[in-house]
Amino acid sequence: MRISKVLSILGIMAVAACSSETKTSGACGDGVTDIGEECDGADLGGQSCIDLGYYGGNLVCNADCTLDKAECTNSGSCGDGVIQAEKGEVCDTAELGGATCLTLGYNGGTLTCTTGCELDLTECEAAGICGDGQLQSDYEECEESSLFGATCESLGYYGGTLSCVAESCVYNLTSCEANGYCGNGVIEDGYGEDCDSGNLGGVLDCLDYDASFYDNGGDIACSDACEFDLSACAWCGDGIIQSDFAEECDSTNFGGLDCASLSFALGALNCTGCVVDYGTCSGLTATMVAASNNSTCILGIGGNVWCWGTGTAGQLGNGDTATQSYPVLVAFEHGHTIQKVSGDSEGKCALDTAGQVWCWGLAVTLGDGSTSPSSVPVQATFPAGTVNTDIGCGVNYCCAVDTSGDIRCWGTGSDGQLGDGQNVQHLTPTLVTKPAGVQFASVTAAYQTACALTTTGAAYCWGYGLIGTLGNGTTTSSNIPVAVSGGYFFNRIAGGDGHFCAITAAGTGYCWGAGTSGQLGNGTSTNRTTPYPVTMTGVSGTFADISAGFGFSCAVATSGEAYCWGNDGSGQLGNDALYGTDVPGQVVNSSGFTAQHISCGGDHACLVDTQGRTWCWGGNTALGNGTTSSQVPVQVADPQ
Repeated sequence: MRISKVLSILGIMAVAACSSETKTSGACGDGVTDIGEECDGADLGGQSCIDLGYYGGNLVCNADCTLDKAECTNSGSCGDGVIQAEKGEVCDTAELGGATCLTLGYNGGTLTCTTGCELDLTECEAAGICGDGQLQSDYEECEESSLFGATCESLGYYGGTLSCVAESCVYNLTSCEANGYCGNGVIEDGYGEDCDSGNLGGVLDCLDYDASFYDNGGDIACSDACEFDLSACAWCGDGIIQSDFAEECDSTNFGGLDCASLSFALGALNCTGCVVDYGTCSGLTATMVAASNNSTCILGIGGNVWCWGTGTAGQLGNGDTATQSYPVLVAFEHGHTIQKVSGDSEGKCALDTAGQVWCWGLAVTLGDGSTSPSSVPVQATFPAGTVNTDIGCGVNYCCAVDTSGDIRCWGTGSDGQLGDGQNVQHLTPTLVTKPAGVQFASVTAAYQTACALTTTGAAYCWGYGLIGTLGNGTTTSSNIPVAVSGGYFFNRIAGGDGHFCAITAAGTGYCWGAGTSGQLGNGTSTNRTTPYPVTMTGVSGTFADISAGFGFSCAVATSGEAYCWGNDGSGQLGNDALYGTDVPGQVVNSSGFTAQHISCGGDHACLVDTQGRTWCWGGNTALGNGTTSSQVPVQVADPQ
């Protein structure tokens, strides 16, 4: 047992002695490159400057066992940004030695340097090179003798032989330019040039180019195609409506007009000489009619006005003073839609949907301060912001009601018919003296007397009153409104030559004033100074509309029949007999129309039926069908 212990101790000592002689890591400076060291003394780990990518130099080991590469760096390397041409470098990173794709003869592209310090020509070669026989269209126009289909003509020249400059692959244009082109400032007549750039060949303006053009101050120019640019010019036929030069249409441009908008039922418009030709339209349709002494106007369903009859004072509004036996269109400025028309023998006015008043005929009725007549509508002068809702015209004067319930009148005022407390003429609208607490809603003007209804239907009249036309129980004139007697409330009122008629809400007719011809319709020929009921015996239904003329009156009944009474010397009662009556007598209705609106003139009357047709009867040129008289209704014809 003692021997075993001794042997164990000896074995352990032997192992310990062997372990102390094995080296696991060395120290820097022991001349051996150990783990974690780059070198150690003369031991460089088998490395050299060349092995590290440098072109030369001596590699040494620092005392801290790191490599000293100073001499290596001094000898240079590919990638140091310096071109070592002697070592075969052509470039180095971004340093290309001033070379580009272009300096190398290529058409374009971006030159780069490879990691081996050689030029990378990939993008240069993609751009091609002049002389390679391939057309690089982004950079070249041609290739040596190949023009790839181009000619002088295809380049915009008028002729010549195109060639290629071989050294630069661009066109040789010498021969082309000798044949001229649009844009050289020279007018080549033989090639159809009107002008060239700023060279207009002596043409100074639009009128100089064509004497038929309008004098609109436009300057002519030259287009890029060496043709005259006429965009600043204006002429009939350019497709643009020049209203300043009296054009109504141009080619196929009618400014939105068609037969329907001109109040016709059928047809299509033509444009002749830039004037609307509605000769192929038919079925003139109206919503109201306004008859006067020797002329008549209708309001078309399209918001325009047509007139016929005597035109010596321009009262037909068509720009002429000739008498017309068929309807002619009143020449309103484009864009105005009319809602009512009124007038007397030589002056007429219309109210548009914007509340503005337009008048034509005698100067005194124009309302714009003029002292000369006008054969086309002119706008009456109202205070700014005035919006009118109704108009009425008498002999040489007119009146209008506005949204404030005020009335303004203008024209002849010798009998106080302008209602402003004076008996003088006014050429522009003058405010009527309004009774306290009164708001007017409608107005009618007759020979020398005007009447108006308030918003409640009460009637007021002013002007000539010597035969009871004021309806206030007197025979005295008044230059301010006076209340009509009787306390009646009317929803319609109309004036004639010395008498007035009105309708109550119940459809009963009342008339007052001169009655010597039976025009008051009460079975007598007596003047009345206050409203007196019209005899309704024999009338089918009650009255829906009423009108007063020169010595006669007419009304439309709820049955659609028309009735007239009073003087019939010219057949104006429409009863097919030249005899008068002092009570309503039925107008002959052989055509079976259903009347809805009626108007009395001097010695004729007209109505509009529910189909929009206009019918007239009586005497003079105002029947609208080419005839001068008829004792029964005849239909107004289409324009001729």
